[in-house]
Amino acid sequence: MQQKTIVKKIQKLIKKYIAQRPAEKFQPGTSHIPLQVSTFDEREIISSLESMLSTYVTMGKKTKEFERLWSEYIGSTHSVMVNSGSSANLIALDALRDPLFTNPITPGDEIILPAVTWSTSLFPIVQIGATPVIVDIDPATLTMDINAMQNAVTEKTRAIMPVHLVGSPCDMPQIMQFVKGKNIYVIEDCCEAHGAQINNQKVGSFGDCGTFSFMFAHHITTVEGGAVTTTNKRLNELLCMKRAHGWVRELDAQQQQTWYDAYPNIDGRFLFATTGYNVRMPDVISAFGKTQLEKLPSFIKIRRENHFYWLERLAQFEDKIILLREQPNTRLSPFAFTIILRSEKSSRTDIMRYLESRGIETRPIAGSNLIRQPFAKHMHMKVPNSLPGADAVHERGFWFGNHQAITEAMREYIANTLIEYFERHDK
Repeated sequence: MQQKTIVKKIQKLIKKYIAQRPAEKFQPGTSHIPLQVSTFDEREIISSLESMLSTYVTMGKKTKEFERLWSEYIGSTHSVMVNSGSSANLIALDALRDPLFTNPITPGDEIILPAVTWSTSLFPIVQIGATPVIVDIDPATLTMDINAMQNAVTEKTRAIMPVHLVGSPCDMPQIMQFVKGKNIYVIEDCCEAHGAQINNQKVGSFGDCGTFSFMFAHHITTVEGGAVTTTNKRLNELLCMKRAHGWVRELDAQQQQTWYDAYPNIDGRFLFATTGYNVRMPDVISAFGKTQLEKLPSFIKIRRENHFYWLERLAQFEDKIILLREQPNTRLSPFAFTIILRSEKSSRTDIMRYLESRGIETRPIAGSNLIRQPFAKHMHMKVPNSLPGADAVHERGFWFGNHQAITEAMREYIANTLIEYFERHDK
């Protein structure tokens, strides 16, 4: 009884602490506008603390509940929670190459992905022994150029990895129609695209699997964390084993029993059916999941309002810049606001410095053209054609923050600052 009283006091103090956090008044030109701010409050902290006080902090009930809720949200049968979006990509690809998977990817097989993405979309392809095939992106959508992808397919192609960069949906209906009847898997990288849709269907539910990140900077967070979604039962079994050592303990009771019966002389608690990792999502951070998911629709709403406000204000400069516009039959779920300068004479460095000097934080777009990164010099990959779209992003693309804490005053200030720059410095 005394413990419950103490816990209630702790919870009350946490709420009081959060309520008393100073709310800075935005001062144009003085206040800092970061790429992202915290999305969690006392509810997530208290839920995480409950796990810590229970001493059950590793993967357990809260992780399973988050998996169930995430599957319902995405419209997928299964979700497998892991410790990062990078790990999600790793186990998704490793499961597709596992000898226990029907018709697995084999060493030397080719996997097509866009040049502009994050490094850990690319690296796991090499880590499973496959060959990355890098194709161009469309600067208007920041997603894989479908024609470039189709032209890159060979008899060795075993998978395509579209990336819904900055919440812009790749043309999944066209990709799925293209691979129909072919021996090609589709892995959707949705790490920056929570809630993005095509024809009212969420990304991450089109391909053989979809990967997500819940890192601090993304739409919602579990501090770090990620997920793989799939409707393939066999693939889900392998994903569950891959995230936890390759053992069968993560499978459902019927699946476990099948393995126990096949190997009666091995203790079932330590029965390793395949190779694996330790990339589980512990309950102490899964505790964030339910509350964060409840907030996601409102976060997306604010991000979309910000995005379309900036589109309207900056439309007058589209002869100078490429803006990310929502494509027909899609629903954009903005991760950040991107700008690509059209002219090589325009200086990305100058405009980024200008914004930073006025308190607006900026970054290059993702890893930009990955084949221009140092690691590409010693990595075996194929680049079938030139990459003018990716080069444009690499040389002239940047983004600034678009998140739930951007106020009307902030977004107006950002727009005014950009307009001031283009009117004065880029004539």
